[in-house]
Amino acid sequence: RMTETAAVPKPAEASPPRSMKLGERLVDSGLVTPDQLNLALREQKRTGERIGEILINLGFVTQEQISSVLASQAGVAFVQLDSYLIEPSALKTVPEALARRHKLIPILLEPPKLTIALANVFDMVAIDEVQRVTGYVVDAVSSTESGIAAAIDQYYAGGVSFEEIVQKAIRQVESWRLSEADMAAGAPIIRLVDQVFLSA
Repeated sequence: RMTETAAVPKPAEASPPRSMKLGERLVDSGLVTPDQLNLALREQKRTGERIGEILINLGFVTQEQISSVLASQAGVAFVQLDSYLIEPSALKTVPEALARRHKLIPILLEPPKLTIALANVFDMVAIDEVQRVTGYVVDAVSSTESGIAAAIDQYYAGGVSFEEIVQKAIRQVESWRLSEADMAAGAPIIRLVDQVFLSA
């Protein structure tokens, strides 16, 4: 239908539609101002870079904020891996080579469901391969590529120290990720701390 073109408020050459959507999302969420977005759009015309990369390079937003907005737009959860304690049982389900190849890391195992964090939650090849290798139903959440790479280096190299477990536990509680109901149900971090004490 030709009527759809009438709904487009700006000329197509202003910026790719995908970039406009991300920019408007960032403005709507209060992460950038309209003036900052306009500056980034002008820079995009000049360089051809992605709008998100420009906004990050200009210091207006962080990669984590961009990823969080994109995850929200896709209807998936965003996980900040540097304050999330990954379950050893989940980690054992996915070989390190597969994790590195597809930029993903398993974070929670609740059979028959395995939750993995990906840089690209639309990577169906990666999700299908994890399901085939593990035999679990995969639930995908979003995280940054740098966060996933750091988590792979940290966890596959031998896990985390007891001090790091305590620090991440504090961060999870402070960010309200761990409610009383979670504690009563045996949230991953509670189970992991229990394992540490039992093996000490």
